Amino acid sequence: MDIDFKNLAYQLLPPHKRYINRQRHINRMNWLSALLYPLAEKWTVFRIWRKETRMKVNLNSQTLVLESYLRAKYHTPNISIQNYKDGMIAIALASESEEQRIWFGKSENESPLPEFPLSQEIQIQFDGVDFVVSIPPDFSDTQRADLEDDINQYKQALIKHAVEQGSEA
Repeated sequence: MDIDFKNLAYQLLPPHKRYINRQRHINRMNWLSALLYPLAEKWTVFRIWRKETRMKVNLNSQTLVLESYLRAKYHTPNISIQNYKDGMIAIALASESEEQRIWFGKSENESPLPEFPLSQEIQIQFDGVDFVVSIPPDFSDTQRADLEDDINQYKQALIKHAVEQGSEA
């Protein structure tokens, strides 16, 4: 929602004061606009605060949501998050459908056994961190520090991360 303060001032004028004289109308509208100017400035600041707060309230620890939050806050689509996935077999509950259950083949004609990594095998590729945030090479040191603060504010406890800055090609 946005407020047009000039239109609001016009709508709040009584009908008999709207168009008596063209010059009087312009003077009256300029005067009312000047009175509403501080309110318009506060409204602009409030809109920016409201947008950022709504993004924070809707943010949870999911990787895609954190990635989209960082992209929106820093106005760049070049921020990406690669996360650590354990790669283990998804075990379906008994109440779930047959399509979600994994079938282990018993003969050569049936589907082969699914491949999954050994314990800690995938975490080695990230050098002990759970996810890596890639940022563009034109990020300044202050932007990088702000990004680190945002990540630390929203990530779960005991989750480790690293920030990699891309190199210019």
